[in-house]
Amino acid sequence: MRALWRRDERVGVIAQYFDCTQQTVRNWIRRFEKEDKNNLSHDLRADNSGSRLASRSVERVRHAILENPFQPVCRIPEALGLDVGEQTPRTSIKSRLHTGTYWAWISGDGPGDLVAIERRLNSETYVQILNDYLLPGVNARYPVNEPVFVIEDNSPIHTARVVAEWYADHPKLQRLNHLP
Repeated sequence: MRALWRRDERVGVIAQYFDCTQQTVRNWIRRFEKEDKNNLSHDLRADNSGSRLASRSVERVRHAILENPFQPVCRIPEALGLDVGEQTPRTSIKSRLHTGTYWAWISGDGPGDLVAIERRLNSETYVQILNDYLLPGVNARYPVNEPVFVIEDNSPIHTARVVAEWYADHPKLQRLNHLP
């Protein structure tokens, strides 16, 4: 089970392989994570002032995150062969990263596009994102002309008239009401 978990297999796949429930797999994963936190390579210093990564290693970590932004950061050191605890990349990167605003979509079949937003998001920019990223991504993933349901929160950007008109022009994408 640990080997499948380390390969980032989905909980459902692991459960099916071992003929057990997904909850059992989640319990085992919690145990594995607890064991990993208690092993000698983990940085247990309370002040988190441990070793920082060299610039070259930080760039490798940044590249790994950009390649797959949905992967757990705690597994990056092992994947890159870095001899550091799981917190070290986080603390090293935090001090060197510039934060930004991002938009993403996800479906039951996995993540869609992750889009960096260069300016303040407004309803016109949101419609542009829907046109440039959501619609092509959904059409590529679900080529059949059956409805695809979209859930958004009640942000003023999502409820703007121009956004409602865009959805009206694209009947394949059907919005589900979000509770207030």
